[in-house]
Amino acid sequence: MRPWEKTERQDYVTVAAPSVHTIALGRDGRLWGGSGTSDATALTSGVIALVRARFPQMTNRELVRQLIASAKDVWVKGRDDRTGYGVIRPYRLLARKVPKGTANPVFEDYDRWAERHQPTPRAKAAPGSDDPVSTGTIIGFVAIAGFWVLVAVTVVVLARRKSGRSGPPPGPPPLDPPPLGPGAGAGIPPGFGRPQRPLQPSGGELPDWHLGGSYQPPAQHRPPRDDGPPPPR
Repeated sequence: MRPWEKTERQDYVTVAAPSVHTIALGRDGRLWGGSGTSDATALTSGVIALVRARFPQMTNRELVRQLIASAKDVWVKGRDDRTGYGVIRPYRLLARKVPKGTANPVFEDYDRWAERHQPTPRAKAAPGSDDPVSTGTIIGFVAIAGFWVLVAVTVVVLARRKSGRSGPPPGPPPLDPPPLGPGAGAGIPPGFGRPQRPLQPSGGELPDWHLGGSYQPPAQHRPPRDDGPPPPR
């Protein structure tokens, strides 16, 4: 058994699986044949799913260890960048024919990485320095403020109602002026001010036309006649 000539070479390859002339079921229900590393990845995922279903209590760490320990070493002795630690053998995993106590290089690398990237513990702050306000304290402040706002609104509403009821009741609407009698004029139009008294002559007597007589226009002023030069003195 040898690796496929088109397989990838990567330092993270752990195990290998068949990927040449594999059979896959298409979406249309037909069987299709093909080759590629994607098929090998799908087969490996299917094997892990079967082991999970058979042994649900198995941890991730133990499952990876058994997957590596049950693989068949091919091509180059030991691990290589094409086949990893070997080709998977699902039967050995399901039949529990896996050696115990073997190495687990995948999780060993992970443990070293996690140890290097552990978050540094934060120093405990002194009481009352910059401690964040708890959520309960904020809720308490909001509840108290809301209560006093409600009380203030209630007092304002009651005060307005009381002030509106204490005054005298509104009087009747203003009456319209009485209608004029028959024959009366329309009166002075609004906006012309107070009516003025009729003019009187200087002697205190009213002219005849004012008493109802016929109107006589006043005499016009004529210049004196020019009969010639004045007599000599």
